[in-house]
Amino acid sequence: MTKEPFRGKIEIRELAFHLRWSLRKQISQTTMARSALDSLRSLVTLFFSIMGENYMAQMIPKQISSDTKSAAERSFFNFIRDAEGTEDWIVLHSVNIGRHISQTQGEADFIVFAPQTGIFVVEIKGGGISFCDGCWNSRDRNGNLYEIKNPVAEASGAMESLRKFVIDELSYKNKSAKNCLWGFCVVFPDGYFHNTYTIPDLADEQVADKTDMAHLDVFFRRLSEYWKKRCRVAGLSPCLPNVAACKDIIKILRPEIDFSVSLVGQAETVERQLIALTENQNDVFEGLAENDRCLIRGAAGTGKTILATNFFKKVSGAGANCAYFCYNKQLAAYVWEAIRPTVECCFHSYMESVAGAAFPDLWRDREADAGRYYSDILPERFIEAYVDSGAEPFDYLIVDEAQDLMNEKYLEVFDLILSGGLKNGKWTFFIDAENQNIYTGKSYEEIYRLLSRYGVYYTRYLLKDNCRNSTAIIEQVDKWFKTRTRTRKQSERGKEVEIKQYRHADQEQASVEEMLSVLTKKFPLSDIVILSPKRFDHSVVSGIDNYKISDSREEGAIFFSTIQAFKGLESKIVVLCDISDVSTEKARQYLYIGMTRAKSALYINISKRAYQQIQEEKEA
Repeated sequence: MTKEPFRGKIEIRELAFHLRWSLRKQISQTTMARSALDSLRSLVTLFFSIMGENYMAQMIPKQISSDTKSAAERSFFNFIRDAEGTEDWIVLHSVNIGRHISQTQGEADFIVFAPQTGIFVVEIKGGGISFCDGCWNSRDRNGNLYEIKNPVAEASGAMESLRKFVIDELSYKNKSAKNCLWGFCVVFPDGYFHNTYTIPDLADEQVADKTDMAHLDVFFRRLSEYWKKRCRVAGLSPCLPNVAACKDIIKILRPEIDFSVSLVGQAETVERQLIALTENQNDVFEGLAENDRCLIRGAAGTGKTILATNFFKKVSGAGANCAYFCYNKQLAAYVWEAIRPTVECCFHSYMESVAGAAFPDLWRDREADAGRYYSDILPERFIEAYVDSGAEPFDYLIVDEAQDLMNEKYLEVFDLILSGGLKNGKWTFFIDAENQNIYTGKSYEEIYRLLSRYGVYYTRYLLKDNCRNSTAIIEQVDKWFKTRTRTRKQSERGKEVEIKQYRHADQEQASVEEMLSVLTKKFPLSDIVILSPKRFDHSVVSGIDNYKISDSREEGAIFFSTIQAFKGLESKIVVLCDISDVSTEKARQYLYIGMTRAKSALYINISKRAYQQIQEEKEA
């Protein structure tokens, strides 16, 4: 009974393909015929969508962001997505260029990856565009003429920057991908360029206008021939990329340029390391743009801060008054260097800056009742000062490590400073309430109940993939904490975690010194961080004289930090010490946080008592 319908489906599919290719051969007929053929083509397209066949280009992201203001970009996105003859093409939209050859920051409107054709950077210009006296101009809705950037220079600079970056990254990888044909073009989806302008630095083959939108596959193949000729003139012989080469290059460009950096501790600097985000993280990032209110769950190392800072850039770049907040001062300092917001990133510092202006003696409140200051007094003073100030609320609120700020008073503040409040405003909270909730102690269920008081509807996402730690570190964390973290396929195993047990403090000091003697010979001091649940003056490392260790960033010193102060940050190499007792939930959270700060190598100094407590916890 199933064979006849299946055979019929095959026959219909074959007929549809025949129709499609026949239509393409006849498409150059009269206007009337072309209109009829376009109608038939639409029917064929509908058939394929019903049959589940995909002969259109793969778009990344799948849907153009609602934040994209350019109508021309939206138009081109739809044109190339629906274009025939692009079955194996992949098209990236809005790719940020962090390593531009001539600018501090650049952007490619589109990058078209067309196997056996080429890789092309596309600059989009819409609306009333004109070229006069060597200058490019645009006319706004009111008829006003103003000069714009040279689209040829923009496209050329983007192409060269991306190509150089790819070649550098592929030095020891896919050599065929290094020698692929690259090119650029300028697209005017709203107007007519051909037979209208003659520009020395822009060949006719490099331009697509409104007449080309119905047959973009033809345009890009013509563009490929143009660039092949240009390469031959220059004495070059690039190869046409295959599907594998295109995907290899996309793996480099999409994660490392479209997403921003992970924040790493360095002496007096912020080290920015590009990391490869997973498909799961890309999906979450796209989901943020589609939903006004989001709650993102993720364990340590799953990319919460990376997504938070990049989404801030996206939202603020679109003109919104956006705020980024977190609990941790060190994390706030590094994020500030990355995104440069209009207000302080540390939530408490922000509240103090507003409340302090209205209450000059605010510091007396902190001295008088330190226990209630941050949880009750400060938010109350802030609310009073903010209401009196008449300040404009934020358009968007991003809260990183939000589990540390989930209490009634702080939510009142968020509700006040956000346009539309928590119920109707735009916000995204990034949380890990399982292993890193060392301040409020609230579970996910308790956080959900707190938010429900505001009658708020929001979308939840889960970050699953660890993109920070080596496989060896992840396995050790999973072994001790039963986290079952999902690792990336491309994750390096790295050095096995080194665990030293001690009975007395003098034994631990000797162990730490031994570790440092090895590490300081192989790595820069800035790659090493010593973490402890205790302050420096109470830590075992305070008695070490052979090495310069400081709890402030100093040239030529190994950086020391409490685990709680380093939460949200990371370092290439981490040495944990003062792990003497993990019988309490908070102590186990400290250990978990400390272990997950290490990217490449982790050294743990732990008392025999604490080690036994972990083994007992595992068996329970």
